[in-house]
Amino acid sequence: MTTHTPQEEIVARAQADWVHFPEAHWLVHKWASGRGLDTRQELVRVLRSLISQGLVQVGTVRGEDGFVPWGIDETATIQRILEEWDVLGRAPVPGDVCWLANTPAGDALAEDLLSRPDPNKRWISDR
Repeated sequence: MTTHTPQEEIVARAQADWVHFPEAHWLVHKWASGRGLDTRQELVRVLRSLISQGLVQVGTVRGEDGFVPWGIDETATIQRILEEWDVLGRAPVPGDVCWLANTPAGDALAEDLLSRPDPNKRWISDR
């Protein structure tokens, strides 16, 4: 049995609600630690992949405004995430760093993943 990629699980989760950075971090950490990979490097790779494929937007959640995209390019987005993560000096908690919201392409991928489950794949969070 294989496991869905962190990208797949993040877009599947983001179809229902925005995904906060600590949730993405936790999923990637579970994925990376089981493969002997560095969580930080793998998280950067996953986020860069999601952004460059146009599957998610990165932003902030503000009260009545809801999700507000940062509106900056991929390189600046990754740099901002790393800077805000480094400033924490601790493990991220909900509300820290950023939020991820699916684009229409992300929702389409999520719909495909969730409507046609692969019996030979499991979710990272199910491990």
